[in-house]
Amino acid sequence: MAELADDEHKLHVRLNSIALPEHLRQSILTSAITLVNQADKSAAILANDLERHALSEAAICRDQCEELHDIQPQERAALARQCETLLLDLVHSAQPLHELKARSIG
Repeated sequence: MAELADDEHKLHVRLNSIALPEHLRQSILTSAITLVNQADKSAAILANDLERHALSEAAICRDQCEELHDIQPQERAALARQCETLLLDLVHSAQPLHELKARSIG
């Protein structure tokens, strides 16, 4: 949220440095708010899609681990958990980057 506030402040500073009629300044601010809202919605949809995809890939990995009959069941289960954790952590670490890019307005 701090990045969004900073970007909003930058937008206001940039707008204030341009000689514009007030109605045009307000129109630009309204457009910026609309863009940020669309970016937030898109980021949420992307995050949801990535999470679903990671869970699907984790299930595939879990199935592949179950096919490793040359290791003990508890080792297979541990490998499956590690695989799931790896994939989900990757998606979760990528989300703040997507959110930051989506929220940038200036």
